[in-house]
Amino acid sequence: HCHIPNGGGNTKMNLGPWVKSEDQHLINAPPEHGNFGLPDARLLVPGDPGLSMLPIRVTLRGIGQMPPVGTLQPDIEGIRLLYEWQQTLVQPTIDE
Repeated sequence: HCHIPNGGGNTKMNLGPWVKSEDQHLINAPPEHGNFGLPDARLLVPGDPGLSMLPIRVTLRGIGQMPPVGTLQPDIEGIRLLYEWQQTLVQPTIDE
């Protein structure tokens, strides 16, 4: 219900299942709500969780955590799956 148009989230990110990856505003997109001290942060860098805000936000508890309510502990299995999925992504190439 969040991170879709009119879903209550307050970013450009659109993670609806019908949205093409290039229209999600996720891959290599700059964060809209701070970088938590991560230089050159991006929401999701293919193959590199260490440069990505998404894994940080789902791991945090407190200010900046995702989801923002309803959880007191990170979902360890969900985080593992997120890291594994991110490792399978390939950095998009630029056609010259």
